[in-house]
Amino acid sequence: MNYKNIYQKLIEKAQIRLKPDCYTEIHHIIPKSLGGSNKCENLVALTAREHFVAHLLLAKIHGGKLAQAAYFMMFNPKGRKYTNRHYSWLKEANSKHLQETMSCENNPMFGRIGENSPRYGKNPYENFTENDMKIFKEKMSKLTSGENNPRYGKSPFEYFTEEELEQYKNDLSIKMTGDNNPMFGKPCYYKMSNEQKKEWKSKISNTTKGKPKSEETKMKMRKPKKPQKQVTCPNCEKSGGLNNMTRYHFTNCNQKENNGNNNRNT
Repeated sequence: MNYKNIYQKLIEKAQIRLKPDCYTEIHHIIPKSLGGSNKCENLVALTAREHFVAHLLLAKIHGGKLAQAAYFMMFNPKGRKYTNRHYSWLKEANSKHLQETMSCENNPMFGRIGENSPRYGKNPYENFTENDMKIFKEKMSKLTSGENNPRYGKSPFEYFTEEELEQYKNDLSIKMTGDNNPMFGKPCYYKMSNEQKKEWKSKISNTTKGKPKSEETKMKMRKPKKPQKQVTCPNCEKSGGLNNMTRYHFTNCNQKENNGNNNRNT
């Protein structure tokens, strides 16, 4: 029997239909253990029975971990074997029970927001060591970066109609125009006078002065910066990094003034 062909037909049928008006489960078309992703094109909504059958077919096609996954779906903790009908009935009954007992006011966490939340003011990572936090950040970065991000390549306005998009632009324009703009009346850094720049830098320095830095931040600060582009000043013919040379040479070079004086004397 061609299990692969049966599996493909099951998935194709689920992809072209409307979402069933009953309990459904999200299924990875290419299993994650075989390199499948969480992208929309690799996910499909199946009924509980279809999901059971899909995993059974994958177990027959690939074996290994997929056979183990199918085993746990087919047997309860006491070793009793489920059929796809048993599995479907149990999952649907459990879903209905949870909806009745854990929704709205029946949920013990209903309305417990802000200071009423048992986690209010607590750091969700308070029990993490530095190494745990580093591993967690690396995993999250891999899961949400580039093509792994479910919003990768998608426009935030893809579901907007032309009227809705135009309304959004008008609302944003009103919100960010004149006094409503948080930068209204504040001078741009490049248009600041020397006194304003000095005051601005002093404010930034005072807000960060004395604050403890994590070991990770300290290590980043200690790391040498990438080598800068080397340039040569045409006035004094000195060479150096682009940033410092731009700041102290070229139009600001002392030698330029000396050369100008010499030219006037001659």
